[in-house]
Amino acid sequence: MKRDRLSIIVNVVVLVVVAYALLRPSGPLGARLAEWNRERRRDRILATSWSTVADGSRLDSSSAPIALVEFSDYECPYCRQQHTVLSASIAAGRSQGVAFRHLPLAIHPRARGAALAAICADRVGRFVPMHERLFTTTTWIADTNWVREALASGVTDTATFTACMRGRSAQERLESDVALARDLGIKGTPTFISPHEYYEGVLPESTAVRMMSRSGS
Repeated sequence: MKRDRLSIIVNVVVLVVVAYALLRPSGPLGARLAEWNRERRRDRILATSWSTVADGSRLDSSSAPIALVEFSDYECPYCRQQHTVLSASIAAGRSQGVAFRHLPLAIHPRARGAALAAICADRVGRFVPMHERLFTTTTWIADTNWVREALASGVTDTATFTACMRGRSAQERLESDVALARDLGIKGTPTFISPHEYYEGVLPESTAVRMMSRSGS
């Protein structure tokens, strides 16, 4: 009887250990369950709040509804590679309805300042030129002279730009973008979101066009 009871206890302990190993966050089932929960949460947000997700800074000059949203970091080398692909596609008219949201990563010390500079350039109507400059030059990474970058991007009202850089409003916009990325389960850059799809990494133009074409379906 004692032997049977001991056997039961041992079996229960073994089951608990195995279950913990499988279901803990770093375990195979735990990791998959966490990913499944992230996917469900993301699908729910996209189904009910796409207009909120899409309310970023527009990259193209068309009047098309926003069909694709990029989360990116100006200091990220893969994001710079992505910019070359996407900007050419936009210029050729093949990608329309594209919005940009900021996700400066902690490993890139200048990325947060660059995001704020882009947000403040947006406030004075010069987002796209600033966006282009931040992705195609590197001087700002060394000295973070944001007023110089603003002037080079065609910003004439540097007083408003500087006040924006020092104010709370731009910080709140940036924090809103970062919080949205977290809610969507985005962990790296670049990442793209459409109403029906999610893509991590450098997005080929053909995939971008397909994602945008599906957004209205």
